[in-house]
Amino acid sequence: MRHEILHFLSHVKDEQTMNRVIASMNAEAFESLLHHLQFTSPDTQERWRELLSKMLR
Repeated sequence: MRHEILHFLSHVKDEQTMNRVIASMNAEAFESLLHHLQFTSPDTQERWRELLSKMLR
């Protein structure tokens, strides 16, 4: 587990930044993001889930 990824996931709040990060990922990177989200706070998980939901609609 990489602590810098956890830090990024927990502290980024700008939706444009979050969108760019997700849009640039391949399948392996996306899987890693989902894995690391498991180790963040419920608020962080919800923020990322909401963004992913918007992107998938």
